[in-house]
Amino acid sequence: MGNPFWNPYQRGKLKFAAAGLVAAIPSGAVLFLLYQAFGQLQSWMWYVSGFLFYTIFVFGYAYIGDNSTLFSEKDSRSKGKLALVHLNYLSVLLLVALTAGYAKPLLPASMVTGSGKEPSWFEVFVFVAVAVIFFVEESWLSAKGKQVKSGDDEENARA
Repeated sequence: MGNPFWNPYQRGKLKFAAAGLVAAIPSGAVLFLLYQAFGQLQSWMWYVSGFLFYTIFVFGYAYIGDNSTLFSEKDSRSKGKLALVHLNYLSVLLLVALTAGYAKPLLPASMVTGSGKEPSWFEVFVFVAVAVIFFVEESWLSAKGKQVKSGDDEENARA
């Protein structure tokens, strides 16, 4: 059967699970600490914890990719640009969450109620929207971009 880490499909599943676990621990801790500090779960606490989970998950997933240049000197993108683009994706996620919250009471009961173990159509649509946002941002983050040349390479090019 061989080593499962050589199989790209198995390695992808492991990468996804590792990024999820690394993201779940601090976001769960933040939610717990906010609950301890304020005494009652508020809706904004879920947003803070969820956005922290998403941030750690998307950057962790892109960082542990094969031959990732994210956060290395080889990546020419500025960290400010990475943060600004990520904030745009977080604002799109907030828009999806707020729109879903407002739309749910207006939808027919057949769309918002699941049948036992199966999710409702509403949950499927929201999940697909979040997954599309995640994979679009992850593909942008894991893009290699322009490689920054070191000073030695520039000196050799001049000579």
